[in-house]
Amino acid sequence: MNAQEIRKQMRALRRALDAQEVEMLSQALCARIRATAAYRQSRSVLLYWPAGGEISPLALLEDAQKRFYLPRVEAPGEMSARLYGGKDALVKGAYGILAPGPDAPRLAAAQLELVIVPGLAFTGTMERVGQGGGYYDRFLSRTDAKRMGVAYDFQIIPRVPQHDRDARMNILITPTKTLGGNDDGQ
Repeated sequence: MNAQEIRKQMRALRRALDAQEVEMLSQALCARIRATAAYRQSRSVLLYWPAGGEISPLALLEDAQKRFYLPRVEAPGEMSARLYGGKDALVKGAYGILAPGPDAPRLAAAQLELVIVPGLAFTGTMERVGQGGGYYDRFLSRTDAKRMGVAYDFQIIPRVPQHDRDARMNILITPTKTLGGNDDGQ
């Protein structure tokens, strides 16, 4: 299956989930994330605001000992990490996704300790297919932060097409599994 076919299939599967199921699976995901050493040891964490039925990491925002950042599209193909200042401080950004405003403090990618990465599909060997814009791949090329892919269980598939510029994950978390990273919580 090529990347476009994978994207189409996974988007359809995500849309088929009802809100209650998404909430339950998202809570289980966040519990697994909290159990990892990578998360516990990180102070600066880039999350994402879920869209299009994505599994949600937003319950993590309750963790007061962390500084959370969200992506903000700055230009075509380019995103930054901006400090999360509460839901009321978010604006509708690129692709209609909520993001911090242009005045929110920016953190250099190299200063992040953990990046929680959404995707449409992953493999057990930490490969990822995203939305197709390359935003995360370019961003991750500028940081040594741990890369934690998060997904529903059905988004883990045997193979995905890969290119040299595609960023691999260090850890992959679903509501029922923790793969890679030689981490706790497995």
